[in-house]
Amino acid sequence: MATVFGKSSEAYLKSKVEPTVNTIKAQTSEIKTKTDKLPVDTAAILGTPFVDISSDIGAVAGGVGGIDAKLGAPVNANISADIANVKSDTGDIKTKTDKLPADTAALLGTPVGADLATDIAGAKASADGVKSVTDNLPDGGALTSLAQGSDLTAAQADITAIKAITDNCPPNTGAAFVSVENAVSNAHSTTDGKVDSVKAVVDSTESKIGTPSVDLITDIGGGFTAVMNSVGGTLESDVAAVQSDVTTIDGTVNTIKSNQDVPSQNSANNSHISDVVGNKTDTPEGGDSLVSIGKTTAARVSMSVADDKISYPNGTTEETVYEITPSGAKYRLKAPRVDCINCTQSGTLRVYEKINGVYRSVLSQSTSAGEVYILAVDFVTDNDVKITYQADVGEGVSRDIPYVVGTIGN
Repeated sequence: MATVFGKSSEAYLKSKVEPTVNTIKAQTSEIKTKTDKLPVDTAAILGTPFVDISSDIGAVAGGVGGIDAKLGAPVNANISADIANVKSDTGDIKTKTDKLPADTAALLGTPVGADLATDIAGAKASADGVKSVTDNLPDGGALTSLAQGSDLTAAQADITAIKAITDNCPPNTGAAFVSVENAVSNAHSTTDGKVDSVKAVVDSTESKIGTPSVDLITDIGGGFTAVMNSVGGTLESDVAAVQSDVTTIDGTVNTIKSNQDVPSQNSANNSHISDVVGNKTDTPEGGDSLVSIGKTTAARVSMSVADDKISYPNGTTEETVYEITPSGAKYRLKAPRVDCINCTQSGTLRVYEKINGVYRSVLSQSTSAGEVYILAVDFVTDNDVKITYQADVGEGVSRDIPYVVGTIGN
């Protein structure tokens, strides 16, 4: 096989020609794809050119230029954009005209005047005439100052009330008023006669009394003075005599009182026997009378005892064993006892007193399992007090803790 520059001539030529051939084949395929879409007889469709295809295309281009001149410059980017805008506006107009009746002219009817515009102008003139009248109405025609619905409702209620009254009037109201007038006249005739009778009695009494020397009041006052002076000569001497008698009685009472007085604890309250002895309504701490002191003493020496138990739950929470709420009465708390006989773990007993509304610890006592404890407290108070217990380790089950708490005076 022949060689070119030492290479196989066939292989060399193939390597140089084959890429070009492949490129031509690809371009030919693309041309075929486009020509396949052309009509079979393109020439028959295009027809015979006036001169030749190039000249015809030039003539068409010149004609198109003439069309552009006649159409003018587009408002938007191009004629297509202008047509799209017109189409959009036409669509909006159609949307509205679609809602008009099928025969709008028949619906509007024949104009009264020359045409519909003339009729509208006449209607506007009439409306202007009406407006000139309403503008002169109150509130510029709004009539807001006239009665509103609520005012009419109130007026209707008043009318209804009046009607309810008039409905009870006799059918012939005028005649009824005449009857009332007659009745009043008759009553006046009767009372007028009685007044005349009274006047006659007064006149008779006056004639019997006679004419006063000065006037009736002065004459009566002089007679009263004469009567009063008849006791001791004058009214002043009678008053002085009464005052003397009162002084004598007061001295006698003081003598009796001095013989009845006994000392009391408070020298300011020993003026009367009741201050010292008192009465059954006196209350403890209410005073220094013997009754108050006795009630206070009885209250202070009275004793109450709480003998019970609590069930302490499994855990290590601090639980209230007993709480005292005295409601302001003073009492004495001394040596309460708590029995830890059922406990298997150590714990702590505490005593709290509520001071100024807050519980404050006054005693903390460590405990051992199975022991009874007498808490070392002994004080008088009128505050709330409580005793608590708290286990150091959970018992595993709840435990009963008995207690005895005695108070004196509560």
